[in-house]
Amino acid sequence: MKAQFNKRKSAMVMLDDIYHNDSIDYIEVCKWSNGEGWDISISDKTIFSLHYTEYEAMKKLIKKLDNEDNF
Repeated sequence: MKAQFNKRKSAMVMLDDIYHNDSIDYIEVCKWSNGEGWDISISDKTIFSLHYTEYEAMKKLIKKLDNEDNF
């Protein structure tokens, strides 16, 4: 088996930058090496993986909930 080494792209934001409070909470999103999804960390509490198709489905559901008349 040949080892494969990758550099993964990630982005992070401190939530106090957005909500202007004194929290030390953050969100970090790391793109999978194969480009098919993301690993999401929220303030060291929640870590989950999301495939691109799951992300697309979630966006559609959120849009429907935001527009309850169409649900």
